[in-house]
Amino acid sequence: MALLYPVLTILESLFAGLLLWKPAESGGISRLRLIFMILIALIVVVVLSGWLYRSKILRRSEKIGTACFFLSAACFFIAFTTRFYFDNPALDFTVAYLKQALPFILLTAILSLQTFIGIVYYYSRENGSVSRAFKQLFWGGRIVWQVVLIFLACLTLMSAFIPIRANYYPSFDSSIFSYIGQQILRGKLPYVDGWDHKPPLIFYIDAFGLWLANGHLIGIWLLEVIALLLGSILFFRILKKYFSEGIALSVTMLGILHQARLFDFGNYTEEFSLFFQLAAFGLAFSDRFRNRLGWQGFLSGVLCGLAFTCKQNTVGLWAALFLLDILQLYLNRDQKSTSVHQMIYKWVRFIIGFLAVNGIWIVYFAVKGILREYWDVAFVYNFVYAQKSGESRWATGLTTLTFLPSLSVFLLLAFLSWPAALFDRIRSFRQCNRNDRQKLFGQNRLLLFALIALPVELILAGLSGMNYQHYFILCMPSVCILAAWLGDSMLRQFTIRMKPVAASLLVLAVFWIGSAPMANVYRRNYEPRMPSAATKTADFLNSNTDDGDLVQLWGGVLAPYVMSERSSPSRFFNVRPLYLFPGYMQEEQWGIFLADLKNSPPKFIVYMNDRFLAQVPYNSNGFCEDLDLTDYQRPTYQFLCDHYHYRETINEGMNDAWGVFERTGKETK
Repeated sequence: MALLYPVLTILESLFAGLLLWKPAESGGISRLRLIFMILIALIVVVVLSGWLYRSKILRRSEKIGTACFFLSAACFFIAFTTRFYFDNPALDFTVAYLKQALPFILLTAILSLQTFIGIVYYYSRENGSVSRAFKQLFWGGRIVWQVVLIFLACLTLMSAFIPIRANYYPSFDSSIFSYIGQQILRGKLPYVDGWDHKPPLIFYIDAFGLWLANGHLIGIWLLEVIALLLGSILFFRILKKYFSEGIALSVTMLGILHQARLFDFGNYTEEFSLFFQLAAFGLAFSDRFRNRLGWQGFLSGVLCGLAFTCKQNTVGLWAALFLLDILQLYLNRDQKSTSVHQMIYKWVRFIIGFLAVNGIWIVYFAVKGILREYWDVAFVYNFVYAQKSGESRWATGLTTLTFLPSLSVFLLLAFLSWPAALFDRIRSFRQCNRNDRQKLFGQNRLLLFALIALPVELILAGLSGMNYQHYFILCMPSVCILAAWLGDSMLRQFTIRMKPVAASLLVLAVFWIGSAPMANVYRRNYEPRMPSAATKTADFLNSNTDDGDLVQLWGGVLAPYVMSERSSPSRFFNVRPLYLFPGYMQEEQWGIFLADLKNSPPKFIVYMNDRFLAQVPYNSNGFCEDLDLTDYQRPTYQFLCDHYHYRETINEGMNDAWGVFERTGKETK
């Protein structure tokens, strides 16, 4: 009987291997099937090794058993979906690959299920009851189903803008980042072959995602999901150290679900910076790194460098951590010399890590010969951008403070907790004697961090005066910490007159019911999307151009570049910077743009007549019409008049109708 498990494993694996042994048309085994056969062999080795050491493993196997249950359920679900046709090219393409892997998927499901059954059998014998065995697995392996719930929250959020949805198109920012990512995969460089004022990391993250998925946007989406999931798990593991697990889990999930109003179409710099911030947050509050200040500081500096080279103002978490250390130094002033030495040691290592990341970018762009362009675009231009757009920051200050609380009662309660928690902590520190302040600081360190971090992040979010919704993504961790503190405070009050379980359910009900307004956001996000000017333009380009043909989109929607995998002849594939700040390098930029158009004239120009553009009629006059232009714009529009004629209107009769102008074939030199 003891040999039943390994014998079944070997027989099942051999059967799955035989099913995968299907020669391709070339006569050999396809690469994909060979990979899955190797994976089967590895699984057999792992499973049999586990069986050999079962006596040690079974003593602490609650997590293994719970993980096997969920893995088995997931694999059976995936196998079940391969029976259907979804009438979606990307999804059906994925299903076709899954069908090839079906023997491997079913084997994983069966091995996971029989492992789960074996562990249940072991615990039922040990506890004398199957129900007790399930209870032990449920509670002892709770981290597994907690992670599963967090994953489902992430999936609920991210599935609304998965790129395989019908009539999907990426947002303006996402189109810029993914377009430059496409150019990088073609051997080109940001700033000189694709102009945008963001630091470089986001472009290379998108390039990596596209490379993973063979050029499809689903690769970027998967990186977003992984970053969100890992960051959320780290956040939850720290949160439950300070607050009850039920409240920590609910707050983590609600924090994820509230991002639906902030993520929009996804692929924002703040999303990936959030992961870097949460990783640094995990380092700062991890017991493992408490006495390893050098490594904590260095790794945190590296993460800060990565966030900084995604977007410069996403460093709020590190500013809050620095201020938190200053506060601790003040409270620990009796041991000032030791504390100051430790703080300097950690933050010097932090600076080394931060400079190491930025140094790599500097060396890279210097080797490529575009260090000047990197500095001018990613830093000098951003300084001008912040100055110009920041003129309205005082007018938008109220919106910065009220945007998040206006989304739901849950977030409103979290924001109202800030002054309450601040007053409560000040009172606590004033009442305790000096010798107990350091201990009190340790107990309240996470809450004190949130009290500092929230205003810091709000200031950075409103720095530009724009107040785009994705600017507030990085405020959510500190908001969630305040919500968890409020939940724990409510729980302590309720348990005076109620049973603990009832009190917990009441607190969770307040939080979840208070988040009900988000249901409307999800309803809108999941509504079927109709064909738009962006999707119709992408279809037009796919039908009327070849892979090497150049096109120029002239307006505020750039998605057709990415969807059709077509390129612009100019670094100014996005023409908005040419119009954004009149007087700042505009004449020079228009000169570069015109030279690019003359050197490599695009086959089509899609003109969108956005409010910041000269309004070109969609008729035979086209660019030759008497237009409202500045002097430095006139040579470019004259070139368009001489070499492009009106062809057709995309989405005619709609507000977002776009004119298509085709090259006449005249010599452009």
